[in-house]
Amino acid sequence: MQVGCLGNIVFEVSSSTIKTISAFSHTGGTANYAIHSRVGAKELPEFTGISLDKCELEIVLSSYLGTNPFTEVRKIKRAKNAGKKMRLVIGNDYYGRFVITSYEQTASNYDRSKGVTVCTVRISIMEYPED
Repeated sequence: MQVGCLGNIVFEVSSSTIKTISAFSHTGGTANYAIHSRVGAKELPEFTGISLDKCELEIVLSSYLGTNPFTEVRKIKRAKNAGKKMRLVIGNDYYGRFVITSYEQTASNYDRSKGVTVCTVRISIMEYPED
């Protein structure tokens, strides 16, 4: 059963595969202001817009849980390098379109024939507004 996705990176749970988000943080855009100096009066702020939302996702990839860590990390890397705009959905919540700005992979288990068998990937994403 699919529990969410970031574009073609699918978070799912089934009898043969477990690939879900283990940590998630979402930072809403901050309000931006230009500050105007005035003669003989206090400065005057002017609202100029909202900065972009940012999120961090942490996923654990394990070949013991039906996922190939190398294949999944390659998908993440390709999407980042291509600047691919992807929809972020977690459960029934649609967060919008995002691009991957960076990722960090930490391997915790290796196998002689398979290479990395368990790794944690922390993905940083930034909102890409829909016009």
